[in-house]
Amino acid sequence: MFFAIVSAVFLIVLIKFDLIEKYIGFGLIPLLIAYQIGKYAERKFKD
Repeated sequence: MFFAIVSAVFLIVLIKFDLIEKYIGFGLIPLLIAYQIGKYAERKFKD
């Protein structure tokens, strides 16, 4: 959860200062990776 929040804040800062204008899609990759890892961990350790 912490990683997702930090990544989102980082993306917001980059968007605010127009530093990621062309490559906005690539900025979402870390968030998607964190989401998939979270889903995997929940299935694996749900007991």
